[in-house]
Amino acid sequence: MDFRIAIAAVASTVAAILFVYGTLQVSISQDVASAMLAKDDSQLRYQTFLDNFPSDITAITSIDGIGCSPDGWELIMDLNRQLRSLKTVYKTISLASQNAKYVSGNSSEISFDKFRDVEFTSPGERCTVAYSFSPFQDKLISKSHSIVIIAVATRSASPDEFSKDIRTAVFPYKEKAIQLGGSVSVTGDPIMSNAIAQTMTDDLAYVIGLLALMIIISGTVTRSVHVCIAVLATTFLAITGSFGAMGFLGIAITPGSALAVFIVIPLSTAFVIHAFGYRTRSPEKIIPPEGIAPLLVAGFTTAFLFGLTGITPSPDVRSLALVGSTGILVSTIAVFTTALPILFCSQKEPKLPKFAVPRWMYLRTPIAFSFLLLMVVLITVGLANIKFEYNAINYLPYDHPSRIEYERVGTNFGRMTIPLVIQTDDINSPGTWRSIKRVTDSITAEYGTSIQVAWLYDSIQELTEQLTGHTQTFPDTSPFLDQVLLLFESEDVESFVSSESGLIALSLNVGFNSSTDYFQLKEFISQHLARENLQGTLTGRVSGFFETGHRVGLDNLISLGIGAMSVFTLLIFVFRSLILAAIVLITNVIPAMTSVAILSLAGVSIDLGSSVVTAMAFGIIIDDSTHLVIRIRQLQRSGYDPLTAVVQALGDLSAPIVITSLTLSIGFCALFFAELVPFHDFAMTMLIALSSALISDLIILPSLVRKFVPDPLAK
Repeated sequence: MDFRIAIAAVASTVAAILFVYGTLQVSISQDVASAMLAKDDSQLRYQTFLDNFPSDITAITSIDGIGCSPDGWELIMDLNRQLRSLKTVYKTISLASQNAKYVSGNSSEISFDKFRDVEFTSPGERCTVAYSFSPFQDKLISKSHSIVIIAVATRSASPDEFSKDIRTAVFPYKEKAIQLGGSVSVTGDPIMSNAIAQTMTDDLAYVIGLLALMIIISGTVTRSVHVCIAVLATTFLAITGSFGAMGFLGIAITPGSALAVFIVIPLSTAFVIHAFGYRTRSPEKIIPPEGIAPLLVAGFTTAFLFGLTGITPSPDVRSLALVGSTGILVSTIAVFTTALPILFCSQKEPKLPKFAVPRWMYLRTPIAFSFLLLMVVLITVGLANIKFEYNAINYLPYDHPSRIEYERVGTNFGRMTIPLVIQTDDINSPGTWRSIKRVTDSITAEYGTSIQVAWLYDSIQELTEQLTGHTQTFPDTSPFLDQVLLLFESEDVESFVSSESGLIALSLNVGFNSSTDYFQLKEFISQHLARENLQGTLTGRVSGFFETGHRVGLDNLISLGIGAMSVFTLLIFVFRSLILAAIVLITNVIPAMTSVAILSLAGVSIDLGSSVVTAMAFGIIIDDSTHLVIRIRQLQRSGYDPLTAVVQALGDLSAPIVITSLTLSIGFCALFFAELVPFHDFAMTMLIALSSALISDLIILPSLVRKFVPDPLAK
């Protein structure tokens, strides 16, 4: 064995051991929403909220169809006790809770009884009275008499622990409710995050299947066992290198980093196939000289552009960028230290299937310019109508059990909780409370029952009416308001009022689940707060997810611009030609943007899976262009005129380009078998980008080179 191969084998083995050790240290994030929360001003606002109010991490349990019956009420009471006893639960809010008050009486006598202890003459009377009481209406009981129990997490509880405790406590009552003729559903942001994390864990099992698929494809097209071994070794190093980096850095696996692994596997296979193509032209060399520059440039530009995705503040997307770029770098190095030495050991003459691009397709300039013009038009129209839409629930398919419960509960009580925090210098002024009330009335008038606003105003007003004997009244002086607030338990008041910080918190239970609706609500509230001379902001985990998600798409377009300029500068240095660098830039940026534009034209909103594609796709598809243009440049420097160089380069590289494009396409198609919806969206967007890039590489790029690149030897 050649000593160079022996050294490479030892180095690869040592690296694999280190990577595997790091991989064993990796954990899986059980909280998808937190993985999206950016470390920026929105996180500071959220921390201010947490410093002054109980956690906004809540779980909503809905009991349907049996709440008005004696047995159903006993089930609700028992379930409420079970939830309240959990160590991760700070309090519960429901008709059956300790803090469920019902005010009754007259001007001389006030009864501030707990609703659950009030005697009713008939089973249905409890629900009728509860729904007629303003503080309960559509917050704790719906018009259809579904009854909800809202569990609030302790500040120290992690969303994962809280979610698992709630699920465990609620599960036995589901069967009991069915026996009574009703149903019990549980949902909420932490419940959904935990369900997404579990689905992500299940989807990671497809990594093995994807690796096997890539080995089969590469072996089929090359008819070489050594290529199969090289693909296995290279992808293994890339995967363990990616996870190993996360393990050493203490970064948990998120949906983004899981997606990166699915990307690295077909990319590593494509690198090996390109390396095999260079071996066919220099079978006597361990590392073919003509392949060094294109393999290195393609690998490092892909890794660089992949890494630029991480300029967004979302930890999830940054994990995607870190894992992806690390895996690509490892794969690039492994091609030289592992794949090429393995391929050199083959005694069989290496061959790739022949593929010839009809010359008329790239020799007739109008054809290339027609394709180019079509893509530009698609981009112009598509980007003009682009719509970003982020929603954590859309991570799960419609038939997922957790999503079904999420939708069911959301129709009555809202799907997620978004705190609205008002900053005021006069927190005990009745005027301040009335101003906020006008804002909430505007929300109700605009959104109806799709948004439920929970705070103390209605309860204070009910009590004041009993104290004064007047209807629709509210304390008219600050001392009176202070006295009324003293009648409430501290647990009730501290959820909505932080006197020391001058903050009043409102809990918005929202029925929508999209970022578009969120930003419309945010703008609506801002306008009405300004009208009342109030300062306030939406905050919390849900708000943070939408805010960060919206930035991901915009930041990805920015990263595409930064990457394009950086790669353009690098290619000028590599090609020693401004024109060639510009041609490569144009013929790769346009297909990358075409993919998103076509989705937009099809009426598909850009979500997390598709929003990260542009810069990433640019990095992936520039791989083939780099190989092609470097080969054209090598031939030109050897004395070929531009036309002959283009024809010869396409003859040499058409097969590897087509094969790697098909390999990547099949690899990304495997993502459709995963359950997480963003994986599907990413795959669809990448398939469009790869198809556009193949046309660009085989038709547009050669035509532009032939048309605009001068013959360096013609003087």
